[in-house]
This record gives sequence, structure tokens and C-alpha cells, in this order.
Amino acid sequence: MWVIGGTEVTLGSWPWQALVVYVDMSDGNTYVCGGTLISSIHILTAAHCALPMAISRSYVKLGTVSSSEQSTKGIVRKVVAKLVHPYYSISEQINPGAHFDIAVLQLDAEVKYTQYIQPICLPSNDSHLIKGYGTITGWGQYTTGGQLNPGISATLRQADVPFIDRQRCSDLWMQIPTGGFPIVESQLCAGAWNRGTGAGDSGGPLQVSHEGVWYQVGITSFGENTLEGLLDQASYPGVFTRVSSYCSFIEDATSRRAKCSADSIALISRTFFYTLFASVSAILIARSI
Repeated sequence: MWVIGGTEVTLGSWPWQALVVYVDMSDGNTYVCGGTLISSIHILTAAHCALPMAISRSYVKLGTVSSSEQSTKGIVRKVVAKLVHPYYSISEQINPGAHFDIAVLQLDAEVKYTQYIQPICLPSNDSHLIKGYGTITGWGQYTTGGQLNPGISATLRQADVPFIDRQRCSDLWMQIPTGGFPIVESQLCAGAWNRGTGAGDSGGPLQVSHEGVWYQVGITSFGENTLEGLLDQASYPGVFTRVSSYCSFIEDATSRRAKCSADSIALISRTFFYTLFASVSAILIARSI
């Protein structure tokens, strides 16, 4: 999936965004997906990105907005393990609605949190978050003046997209020629005219800010791949794996190093950290005077 109608971002805007570069075991080609940092050593992504991945020839980049291999910005970590949801199947006959499209990648070494590298929060209950608009981010193909550009974007891009009611989304996908299947509770839909996702953004986040904290509510899963479908995602909605439906899988896959939490808990923990940091700083300043 790619960010349609998006704008380029600056370094540090989305510090959890990961660029996942992998070699497909079946054809030997190199592909790009998105992902998010959810612990100091784990990346959340889509199962359809991880399943064909040749682990020994795959890596993740963090702390950068560039997709270029030549870029020296950010850090690189090798992928040493992948945990794909056990119920996921890439077969359209077995799994036509791409259910369970979620996976966790383990890195070869922990990353140090900085201004440009931070984990994103995961909600245990997203009912109050999936109203209005969310933000998608990715390096995939993009549009200029309503025209698709070939290849992936050199710079990370973002777009605000409206959530689409699941029943309406399900009705639309039942009518789409390449669809014919319902959208279920463990999936989310979003998109608008000239705003949405496509192939290079798969595995990346659909995120929402609530009371100063960013939460990942969705993982880019699939959409309609025709030109009309890519440009009109109000009629051909992008579909996302609903993160809150897979909290147990995420916690098990990361040995509980990544956990879903209520927004109040996440906000309190971050507020406590910043308050503590401010207090320590004040003490050190007072002692130095």
C-alpha cells in the first residue's frame, strides 16, 4: 500500500516509523514495507510482509525519513526472527479477507530511544479513537496532481484519512470485483478521494492522537489496486488490521515487552516520566547555583 495524496514529513515527526526491507523467498526480489517500533527490540508489521521474508537477507531502518539505501541517517538492525499470526494465510482461497494480517519482527540488537526513535502506544480499547480522522504514514508510491508516481517515495509521507464505518466498508467490499467478502470486527477501514494507502505502505501504521499521546489503531493491510480504486478510497476503502483485537498475540510474541494499555495508563506513565525528568533537572540546576 502507498500513501496517496500525502505530504513529506520532517525527521522526528513519527519516531516509531520503521522501514522494513526484505528479500522474498519465493522470487528473490527485494521489497519494502512499513512497520512500527513497539519495544526496544520488536517491530509490528503485516503478516503478508513477514511471511515471505527471508530473515537472513532482511533489515529494518529506524530514525530516518529516507528510503534510500545510501542514506546514512538513522540506524539499521537485522531481522533475526519473525512471528506471524498462526491463523494467517496468504492464500485468497483460504483467507479471502486477509484476516489475522499481523506479525512481529525481532531485531538483532536493542535500539536506544532518542528524539528520533521512540515506541508507539498500543490501545487495549480503541472505541473512542476510531472516530473522525487517523493518520497514515509510509514510503510507498504517491500522487502529484492526481497522477500516480512510479516507484516508492524517497521521503516518508503522511496523510490524514477519515475512518469509514465498518458496515459501510463491508458493503462496499462485497460489491468490489476483487472483493466479495465482508469486513469483520478485527479490521478497520479508512480513506477518502486522493487520500489513502497502497502497496509500499503495507505493514505501516494508522495512528491517532488522544490527549497528547499517539496510539496505533491499525496496520495497513490491503486495498483495491486499480487506478480508480487507489484514487477513490472513499468508494474503495483501505483496510487495516485492528491492533486492539490482537493484544494477546502482540504480548505473547514480544514476551510482554510490548503491551496494550488503556489511554489513561499510557498518559499517566508518560506524564510521570516527564514530571520526574523535570524534577531531577530542577534539583541539578539548584545544586549548580
